[in-house]
Amino acid sequence: MLICTFFSFLLLIRVQAYIVEIDSTYERYLESGVSERYEFKRIKVLSDEATQSLKSVVTSYTPYYNSARFDFVRIIRKGKIINIDTLNYTDVLAPPELGGTIFWGTRNKIVDLPDLKKGDIVEYQVYKLGGNWLGPAGETTYKTPYPGYFNIIELFGSDVQIKKKVYVLEELPDKPVQFKVFNGGNIKVHKTLISGKTVYKFEARNIKGLDFEPFSPSKYDLLPKLIVTNLPSWKTMSMMEFKRAESNIEPDSLIKAVSDSLCSGLSDEEKVKKLFYFVADEIRYLGLIESENEGYEPHRASLTLIKRSGVCKDKAALLASLLRAQGFRAYYATTAVGMRIENIPSDQTNHAIVALEVSPFEYVYLDPTVGSGGRDLLPSSEWGQGVLVSREEGDTLREIPSLGKEHNLLSVQLVDSLIGDTLKFLMVLKAKGAWDQNFRGYARKGSAYFRRHLQGVLSSLFGKDAEIEDLSFTEVYDYTDYFEVRVKGRVLHALSGSNEIRLFKPAISSAPETFIWYLNFLNISRKTPFVFRYPFLFYFEESVYSPYKSICERIAYGQAKNNYEIFLGTERLSDSFKLSMKLGFDKKVYTSAEINDFVKSYDQLKRYKNLWLLLRQE
Repeated sequence: MLICTFFSFLLLIRVQAYIVEIDSTYERYLESGVSERYEFKRIKVLSDEATQSLKSVVTSYTPYYNSARFDFVRIIRKGKIINIDTLNYTDVLAPPELGGTIFWGTRNKIVDLPDLKKGDIVEYQVYKLGGNWLGPAGETTYKTPYPGYFNIIELFGSDVQIKKKVYVLEELPDKPVQFKVFNGGNIKVHKTLISGKTVYKFEARNIKGLDFEPFSPSKYDLLPKLIVTNLPSWKTMSMMEFKRAESNIEPDSLIKAVSDSLCSGLSDEEKVKKLFYFVADEIRYLGLIESENEGYEPHRASLTLIKRSGVCKDKAALLASLLRAQGFRAYYATTAVGMRIENIPSDQTNHAIVALEVSPFEYVYLDPTVGSGGRDLLPSSEWGQGVLVSREEGDTLREIPSLGKEHNLLSVQLVDSLIGDTLKFLMVLKAKGAWDQNFRGYARKGSAYFRRHLQGVLSSLFGKDAEIEDLSFTEVYDYTDYFEVRVKGRVLHALSGSNEIRLFKPAISSAPETFIWYLNFLNISRKTPFVFRYPFLFYFEESVYSPYKSICERIAYGQAKNNYEIFLGTERLSDSFKLSMKLGFDKKVYTSAEINDFVKSYDQLKRYKNLWLLLRQE
């Protein structure tokens, strides 16, 4: 909680230190789809704290894809203008972000500011050529992912208050745009005719700064956003993606030979799994610079195979090619990881997967990139995402089906045997779905690493005296079943109290936060939605065997609602005391009201779960 509180405190300082008085952009797009864009900001300093939180102004660009320059940076102090040298900037790699730094190499240009004082005004303007999400076509010209078409995603908000936000777009008469506003926001639209050209003005005022809490949605799913595009339809986009990728997917002699050697004697179901695990496990995630449309079209499947490396588009193309070599109808498809695709035809994707057609226009989706390292062929983090399948005849925007939380089950069964003051235990952990991928990921780092990880788990459950005596687990590349771990161990000095009454703290009291660590970030005052990576079910059962007699009362507490379930129960058996707990979440995104409702129920459960067993010598 300290981390969360400190993070919010920093945001509070920044919001109070300054506000954005004007955030204005003027953009015009060309026949090619690229654009010229002028961005102007006027910032007012409200306190001397701005010296700590506003040390520079920053603009981003992607070399060879687009360009950016500072036209001016100035400070207005008591009526005097202080001009900052815009040629004295720092050029650095931008912080990691999907679709940006990870592959395309987005960079930041940074102009440092002198110490600011309360009442200062900071103004700066940036000129950009190319726009967003562009692909290269030489050293001096630019090319959009869908040549001849323009689109933009403009956010109306940030973590700082904005008094006035304006986006102005000059439209080409023969390539008119369509637009939609998402995520709320009072954005007014004005359409005027200037010198025979249609000009749109989108404006919003008094936009409150938003605190981005841990596990909040992407800013593109949270802030008001405007999407403007002149792409006519999803069908057109599907056809263009097909044309761009198809020649690199069709299997050649090398692909056919490798596919045949991998699939000899296998059934169709076994072939799909064999080829998936081959691409997922044997092809490293590593970008290759081999073509002029780098980042937007996959490399030839055989090149990815030879290099044994590629990014998501390359791994998807290779898997589709290997599957086609076995007679499957496999297609290249694009989706978005970490953000929602809105239903307006525009470039909103950042990831590539495979669509395996099982009947006309009915698909099973495979992801050998994000799904790498797990038994499932599609990670559950991608359930519900929009997806566009690339086909010669075109297709529409679809949604990846979602399965129930039972598919992502983490089951932990713990048997405790008290012998004197020593606890002997056996823990059996069974991980399905996303949990399977998580635990295989730990184990792939080596047996020593995995042992240390499990030692940390046991220390959280039992305390620092927990020791591992024997450990076994599923071989990480054995996908015949989901991952399983068996741990035998002991805890010295597990009991406290007098000779007549002994006290024992069951592991169930700390189990939820041990295995679901992000429960620590839930609180009753949350303002933004909370994003779980996937729906899941957690079940923990602990049986305590002891020569002593338990004198604890039976507990039964549960809440079952339409989006979560929670249960804690105890049961006294003839030879043991049994404790069980269940937590289940039915969806990925919960509103702040839903999370606050869960926290109330969970706080009640915590009153029960922090129990001690009172044991009496018979």
